[in-house]
Amino acid sequence: MTPPLYLLYLDRYHQGDPLFQKELAQRFARTRPGEPPALILHTAGEKLERTLEAEGLFPERDAGGVVQPETPRQAALAERAAREANQEIVALFTEEEVSVVGLQGADRGLLHSGAASSEDGSQDGSVTAGALGWVEDLVKMRVVPVVSALAEGPERAEAVAPDRAALALAEALESFAVTFCFLVKGDRLRDPLSADALPGGDVLPEPAVVRRVADANARRDDGGRVVLTDLDGFFADDGPRGAQVRAE
Repeated sequence: MTPPLYLLYLDRYHQGDPLFQKELAQRFARTRPGEPPALILHTAGEKLERTLEAEGLFPERDAGGVVQPETPRQAALAERAAREANQEIVALFTEEEVSVVGLQGADRGLLHSGAASSEDGSQDGSVTAGALGWVEDLVKMRVVPVVSALAEGPERAEAVAPDRAALALAEALESFAVTFCFLVKGDRLRDPLSADALPGGDVLPEPAVVRRVADANARRDDGGRVVLTDLDGFFADDGPRGAQVRAE
């Protein structure tokens, strides 16, 4: 039987809540090492907005939720924000004595972007993952990889849509049955849910990301589950659980 792996997306709302992050780290610390087997994916979060605003820059997010830099300077700031966000998450987990390793998606052949900019500046390219046997080995050693949604681009590292990063990682992690986990605010929702009838931002911070993952995942031959959960659900005694999202 293929062992499970829970790909937990840390959305901008939860990533911007230091108390939530601390509790997440503490929950991992209170379980047996490597339980549940997880990989955490994150973006630059609110750190990117703060970094750019400090420079007097206010670029908008595209349809994929990615801030599209308009100059090489903005691109460098966006990459720095994602890397620093990764370092901060890893430091918090390490402080709670959780075995983690921080991985930048753009490094060591982890993620590659074939993105090309369309006329409106939106991202319309694909994201692929390299050979991830070494990442699988980390999970098997009961380590939690924390991965930034950066990818190696044609010219430099660039931020990519989290749904594309999540799907690329899941496809390349061939030794595991991957379940996509998305966090809700407050109590868990009842199972099942349609991708076309997801709750709004007052419950689910980034419904568009969930919808795109559910739709694309349904087209994969070996697609795993997509669930909405909270901390109690993710750390349930019998394994992570929540409201399952199904594509229409």
